[in-house]
Amino acid sequence: MDYRARQRMAAGSTWLCLVTSYWLAALPLSAQPAQTPEAVIAALRTALDNNDLAAVALHLTGETGRTLRQLAVPFAQCQRAYEQLLRAAKEKGLTLATPLDRTLRPFDGFECTLVGEPIRDKDTFRARIRCGPRGKTREETVIVLQEEGRWRLTAPEVLVRMTPTAARAPAVTRLYEELARVLERLAKQVAEGQIENRQAFLTAFALHVAPLVEALERPSAGTGSGR
Repeated sequence: MDYRARQRMAAGSTWLCLVTSYWLAALPLSAQPAQTPEAVIAALRTALDNNDLAAVALHLTGETGRTLRQLAVPFAQCQRAYEQLLRAAKEKGLTLATPLDRTLRPFDGFECTLVGEPIRDKDTFRARIRCGPRGKTREETVIVLQEEGRWRLTAPEVLVRMTPTAARAPAVTRLYEELARVLERLAKQVAEGQIENRQAFLTAFALHVAPLVEALERPSAGTGSGR
């Protein structure tokens, strides 16, 4: 390999390292790789507190983690579109309370705490945690292991039950994508004065948004993906 070729390769490697470092630095702290089994459980708790599905998914192994990572991008698009709609409504003096407050903040009131110290078992750890809605937490054992260069844990049972099956995930993805488009359109209509009052908004919501929310909240949407 000649000198110029080596220079180009070195420059390309440096650029890739810089881009990777910038991307990692841009991740929220709750999505950064945890350094210990205790830290990954604490990071999962923070991600739940923030209703950050992408960060929750990054900390979970198995089918639940893989499925949630598929859903994370369209789910975040829905959250951003809904925030855009709420801002537009506030500027027009409209006060909105919709089922989306629950649909797009599914982990409100969740707790996830470590009980005792994780116990090493060869290359993995067994940890006792309490996880679930406040006042309804369930104590269980999860396995913490190294995967793709980071600590991850098997999904707590409550998250398994909330996660669509892998077979249904593509349909749920499409529902989230359609919901994001509808919310963006409603936000634009509110901002431009095409929807002028609460009654007009409720009519538009019932017609375009409610069917999508109902489809997402049907029992079949989250029948448990397996750990």
